[in-house]
Amino acid sequence: MEITAEYRYWITEVKSKVRSSQIKAAVAVNTTLIEFYWDLGKMLSEKENIWGRKLVENVAKDLKMEFPDMQGLSRRNLFNVKKFFQFYDSELVQQPVALIAEQSAPRLYILFCLCAIFSTE
Repeated sequence: MEITAEYRYWITEVKSKVRSSQIKAAVAVNTTLIEFYWDLGKMLSEKENIWGRKLVENVAKDLKMEFPDMQGLSRRNLFNVKKFFQFYDSELVQQPVALIAEQSAPRLYILFCLCAIFSTE
Protein backbone atom coordinates (compact mmCIF):
# COMPACT_ATOMS: atom_id res chain seq x y z
CA MET A 1 0.00 0.00 0.00
CA GLU A 2 1.26 3.43 -0.87
CA ILE A 3 1.26 5.93 1.99
CA THR A 4 -0.30 9.05 0.56
CA ALA A 5 -1.00 12.46 2.06
CA GLU A 6 -4.67 11.54 2.14
CA TYR A 7 -3.89 8.41 4.17
CA ARG A 8 -1.69 10.39 6.61
CA TYR A 9 -4.52 12.88 7.14
CA TRP A 10 -7.04 10.07 7.62
CA ILE A 11 -4.88 8.12 10.11
CA THR A 12 -4.30 11.34 12.08
CA GLU A 13 -8.08 11.69 12.39
CA VAL A 14 -8.41 8.06 13.52
CA LYS A 15 -5.70 8.55 16.18
CA SER A 16 -7.40 11.71 17.36
CA LYS A 17 -10.70 9.87 17.75
CA VAL A 18 -9.01 7.09 19.72
CA ARG A 19 -7.42 9.63 22.10
CA SER A 20 -10.69 11.53 22.45
CA SER A 21 -12.55 8.33 23.28
CA GLN A 22 -9.95 7.38 25.87
CA ILE A 23 -10.30 10.76 27.57
CA LYS A 24 -14.11 10.59 27.53
CA ALA A 25 -14.01 7.10 29.03
CA ALA A 26 -11.63 8.20 31.80
CA VAL A 27 -13.81 11.20 32.64
CA ALA A 28 -16.92 9.01 32.75
CA VAL A 29 -15.19 6.52 35.06
CA ASN A 30 -13.92 9.29 37.34
CA THR A 31 -17.37 10.88 37.51
CA THR A 32 -18.99 7.57 38.38
CA LEU A 33 -16.38 6.78 41.04
CA ILE A 34 -16.69 10.20 42.63
CA GLU A 35 -20.47 9.86 42.79
CA PHE A 36 -20.07 6.35 44.23
CA TYR A 37 -17.60 7.55 46.90
CA TRP A 38 -19.91 10.42 47.87
CA ASP A 39 -22.89 8.04 48.13
CA LEU A 40 -20.85 5.52 50.12
CA GLY A 41 -19.67 8.28 52.45
CA LYS A 42 -23.29 9.32 52.98
CA MET A 43 -24.34 5.74 53.66
CA LEU A 44 -21.50 5.24 56.15
CA SER A 45 -22.24 8.52 57.92
CA GLU A 46 -25.94 7.74 58.27
CA LYS A 47 -25.52 4.14 59.42
CA GLU A 48 -22.66 4.88 61.80
CA ASN A 49 -25.15 6.86 63.88
CA ILE A 50 -27.24 3.68 64.14
CA TRP A 51 -24.68 0.86 64.29
CA GLY A 52 -21.76 2.60 65.97
CA ARG A 53 -18.13 3.50 65.37
CA LYS A 54 -17.02 -0.02 64.37
CA LEU A 55 -19.16 0.17 61.22
CA VAL A 56 -16.37 1.37 58.94
CA GLU A 57 -14.03 -1.40 60.08
CA ASN A 58 -16.72 -4.05 59.56
CA VAL A 59 -17.67 -2.69 56.14
CA ALA A 60 -14.01 -2.64 55.06
CA LYS A 61 -13.61 -6.30 56.08
CA ASP A 62 -16.86 -7.38 54.40
CA LEU A 63 -16.06 -5.55 51.16
CA LYS A 64 -12.51 -6.96 51.08
CA MET A 65 -13.92 -10.47 51.39
CA GLU A 66 -16.46 -9.85 48.63
CA PHE A 67 -14.10 -7.94 46.30
CA PRO A 68 -10.58 -9.20 47.15
CA ASP A 69 -8.92 -7.74 44.03
CA MET A 70 -10.53 -4.30 44.27
CA GLN A 71 -8.49 -1.46 45.72
CA GLY A 72 -9.89 1.60 47.46
CA LEU A 73 -12.08 -0.15 50.00
CA SER A 74 -9.65 -0.28 52.91
CA ARG A 75 -10.58 0.95 56.38
CA ARG A 76 -8.50 4.08 55.86
CA ASN A 77 -10.08 4.84 52.48
CA LEU A 78 -13.58 4.31 53.86
CA PHE A 79 -12.87 6.84 56.61
CA ASN A 80 -11.68 9.26 53.91
CA VAL A 81 -14.81 8.60 51.84
CA LYS A 82 -16.92 9.42 54.89
CA LYS A 83 -14.96 12.64 55.40
CA PHE A 84 -15.37 13.45 51.73
CA PHE A 85 -19.14 13.24 52.10
CA GLN A 86 -19.12 15.27 55.31
CA PHE A 87 -16.96 17.95 53.67
CA TYR A 88 -19.42 18.29 50.78
CA ASP A 89 -22.64 17.67 52.70
CA SER A 90 -24.95 20.63 52.08
CA GLU A 91 -28.43 21.58 50.98
CA LEU A 92 -27.16 22.00 47.42
CA VAL A 93 -25.40 18.66 47.43
CA GLN A 94 -25.90 17.74 43.77
CA GLN A 95 -24.14 20.84 42.53
CA PRO A 96 -20.91 20.30 44.52
CA VAL A 97 -20.83 16.61 43.60
CA ALA A 98 -21.24 17.49 39.94
CA LEU A 99 -18.45 20.07 40.19
CA ILE A 100 -16.15 17.64 41.96
CA ALA A 101 -16.87 14.99 39.35
CA GLU A 102 -15.46 17.29 36.69
CA GLN A 103 -12.10 17.42 38.46
CA SER A 104 -9.29 15.00 37.81
CA ALA A 105 -8.33 12.04 40.01
CA PRO A 106 -5.19 13.78 41.40
CA ARG A 107 -7.35 16.63 42.68
CA LEU A 108 -9.69 14.15 44.31
CA TYR A 109 -6.72 12.49 46.03
CA ILE A 110 -5.61 15.89 47.35
CA LEU A 111 -9.15 16.52 48.56
CA PHE A 112 -9.19 13.20 50.44
CA CYS A 113 -5.86 14.12 52.03
CA LEU A 114 -7.18 17.53 53.06
CA CYS A 115 -10.27 15.94 54.56
CA ALA A 116 -8.02 13.66 56.58
CA ILE A 117 -5.81 16.54 57.74
CA PHE A 118 -8.63 18.85 58.75
CA SER A 119 -10.75 16.18 60.36
CA THR A 120 -11.80 16.84 63.93
CA GLU A 121 -11.78 13.15 64.76
